[in-house]
Amino acid sequence: MQSTEMKPQNGTVGIGETSREGYMELNRIHIEEKGKMRRLYEQDLVSTLSELRYYLDIDIPESVQEQKKYGELEEFLNGGKYPFKTKDRILCIANEYGVAAEESGFRRGFQTAMRLCMEGMRGGVC
Repeated sequence: MQSTEMKPQNGTVGIGETSREGYMELNRIHIEEKGKMRRLYEQDLVSTLSELRYYLDIDIPESVQEQKKYGELEEFLNGGKYPFKTKDRILCIANEYGVAAEESGFRRGFQTAMRLCMEGMRGGVC
């Protein structure tokens, strides 16, 4: 009895497989991302720590309040007669602002934690 499984023909790639070219591109992108993280680490350790979750593809869910406020913004924009490009640009700016605020908050928290740690090492009382 012959198998009904489809097999790649003429050097093509079967379903669920990656071609050599595709693998090489994925590898190139990985090396590029690794290099970016290395350069960031050498320049700014705090930024490296805040970007690490993106590099490792760890998703941190938004809080209920963040989701609510973003929903309100979308509802407001959809209620007006704004062109798609304008709505999209506003939402992108709002997202970028949120990312910048998150990084700033991370930095402040990290600096505070390090200050407390250094005080503890010097024998300070918390």
